[in-house]
Amino acid sequence: MAGDPGVFPSVNHIYQRTKNGRQKLTKPAENLLEKWNSLAQIWSYNNGWELRSDKVVVEITTYFPNDNKERDTHNAIKLMMDALEGVIYKKDSKALPRIMDFHKVEDNDAPHFMLTIYKKEEEYEIMQSRYREAS
Repeated sequence: MAGDPGVFPSVNHIYQRTKNGRQKLTKPAENLLEKWNSLAQIWSYNNGWELRSDKVVVEITTYFPNDNKERDTHNAIKLMMDALEGVIYKKDSKALPRIMDFHKVEDNDAPHFMLTIYKKEEEYEIMQSRYREAS
């Protein structure tokens, strides 16, 4: 795995043990974390988002590779949620990740996440708007 392979590494594959028994990110995971952090900064700038210290909802739909491997959605988002820290929310303890769905990509598409990010305090209005649109 070098950089962003288009496959989201699970928690089981992003860390390596150091000599003193601690864990640290592998180099490819560090590269991917930096890339996703940069993308979050661009999104924040383009959308006028300011770093939040209150609760933030992150709705996630995951598009996995079209292969025969079974993947856990909750394991796939760890690195991405870490990449949003310091850009979208100050501490990931304030992040409310919500797995909305998962799919396998079409043969020629690259795996990816689709995110919807909003302040927890806006949730009621957002849900009401969705219900109105669906009716």
